[in-house]
Amino acid sequence: MFQINLVMDSSTGYVGDDPIEEEVSSSPKAPDKKERTKKTFQLAWLGLPEFKGWLQQVPGNKYQEANCKCCGVIFNAGKSDLIKHAKLT
Repeated sequence: MFQINLVMDSSTGYVGDDPIEEEVSSSPKAPDKKERTKKTFQLAWLGLPEFKGWLQQVPGNKYQEANCKCCGVIFNAGKSDLIKHAKLT
């Protein structure tokens, strides 16, 4: 698909076609990648039955990691990570 630009000469008032044609893309612009949200430890998870007894927040950790009291593993504090670890323990 091509786009033709109309040009107006301000001194004469003439409107004509711009001799340069630009190709216009017919495909939509690709959306920008979503920015990932940072996973954060939720204190409410400590009371959930599937996490109770083994889950512990790593204190003073700016990355909000979690700790397994049983095996000592430290991992990301996303809920999906916790559920995967719970199935393994």
